[in-house]
Amino acid sequence: MAKKEINVFDSIEHSLLIYVLNNKIMYASEIARLVKEKQGTTQRRLMKLESSGFVKIKEHPKKIKNIKLFSVNWDKILYEFIKLLKEQKGEFVRIHNNIKTNIKPERLQLLNLLEDKEFIENLKSNKYLKKALSEYFTAISRIKKCSLNQALVYFTFFGNFEFTTLTHPSIRQVISQIELKKDIEKIDKKVVDNNEMKKTHDKLMKYMNTRFDNEKKKIEQIKQQDKDLDIILKFNEIRKILGMDLGLQIALNDAIEQTAFNIIINNFSKEEIDKYLKEIFLPYSLRYKGVTEEVKKEVKENMRENGINAPKPNEIKHKESIKK
Repeated sequence: MAKKEINVFDSIEHSLLIYVLNNKIMYASEIARLVKEKQGTTQRRLMKLESSGFVKIKEHPKKIKNIKLFSVNWDKILYEFIKLLKEQKGEFVRIHNNIKTNIKPERLQLLNLLEDKEFIENLKSNKYLKKALSEYFTAISRIKKCSLNQALVYFTFFGNFEFTTLTHPSIRQVISQIELKKDIEKIDKKVVDNNEMKKTHDKLMKYMNTRFDNEKKKIEQIKQQDKDLDIILKFNEIRKILGMDLGLQIALNDAIEQTAFNIIINNFSKEEIDKYLKEIFLPYSLRYKGVTEEVKKEVKENMRENGINAPKPNEIKHKESIKK
């Protein structure tokens, strides 16, 4: 009986070697000691990783036979990561098509960056993305056993790169503290300004708004100067769109929505429901923004008979909505 081919991307044991290696160059004996297994076993796993492209082999500097140095092939890691993002994008669009809802044009524009060669190259070479993945792998090697596939999926779903907010140590926080120190130094020199500022709420609010505007301007300047920051912030917006199990989320939302509709038809007359659909739900619902009257009519009929349905989009409709 033939042995089953190992997919190292889904293998916890093989992935652990990648986490341990990370940004280091190591001998097989060192790696085996760190993962606490026999050197022969580690050597076989490393060769499998090398043949799959995840690990690179370098000859011993003194050309000692059968002793080699191993390192992670980041090009392969990032290739698989981008591939994963593209698969998630395809799934995202497919689910929207299946449940007959439009994707917001601005969201589609962001997702289409994953097909832009320049954006992808910039993402692959992004020093902040590589730094985040490197730190992530280092931590995983110490505290968690999981496959590379699982690790990257989790990274996409829950990695938060909101560097311009105050949710964690960030650019915004640093700018805010620097500007505040400057203000305090000014106030120390002229206390009367501080007293004047406190006299009225309006003055205080104006001061706070000016501070906020100055912080935003400084962030924009930094983004213009630091291409990698601008790219990873765009990536973060893409990650937020893809960072959920859209199928299960929509299925759950739909179940709750249908239950709500069931409550409505049990408590309101047909005339009241028709008026609600015509005057409130269809004109103001974001779900049906920009769809044709023909589709709205179809939805209205379906809602009377079967519950809440939505218009079916397609690539042409998405492209047209972007042009608008």
